[in-house]
Amino acid sequence: MKLELYRKLDLIFLTVLALSAEGLGIWLNSKFPGAGYYLSFSSLIAIIALLRWGTYGIVVNLSLALLSTFLGTTLSIQIIVFYLVSNTAAIIVPKIFKKVDTSEIVSKSYYLFGYVMAFYGIIIVSRGLLGSLLHMTFYETVMVTLSQTLFSMIMSYLVLLLLKGREGLLVNMMTYFINEQKEIKE
Repeated sequence: MKLELYRKLDLIFLTVLALSAEGLGIWLNSKFPGAGYYLSFSSLIAIIALLRWGTYGIVVNLSLALLSTFLGTTLSIQIIVFYLVSNTAAIIVPKIFKKVDTSEIVSKSYYLFGYVMAFYGIIIVSRGLLGSLLHMTFYETVMVTLSQTLFSMIMSYLVLLLLKGREGLLVNMMTYFINEQKEIKE
């Protein structure tokens, strides 16, 4: 199997998982709207995709933007742009951590914490900036987004801490694929 096909299949699998988690979260939020937030593991899956595939992993977060847009209460060009641009901004995270190997990010809790915080922080700030362009204040948009994502942010980090010991899950998949191909040839 070629790396491109392997990457496509893995990203399709992660996207389906993330979309299922987000769809469930949106559905639960519609059933229990008084909570003010909902727990969704979709962002966790998007973070895993970025850890595994670097910038290619942004595909998962973009699919989440589309789902959130179309399942939301209002649909407009501004809302589509808002979610697409803010979710695409997460592509910066692998670039920030480019000089740090994925195995080091996963093995050191403070790097993993920084990765999760960078992911959510970039999305929150980009939504704040976009919100200020869409007739909301930066502060208001940041606070609403933070209140909606804080519980998921904490849970994502805790789950990643639990998952970091699993062999082959939180690894740079390009390196993993090459090593697996070498073992098969031997």
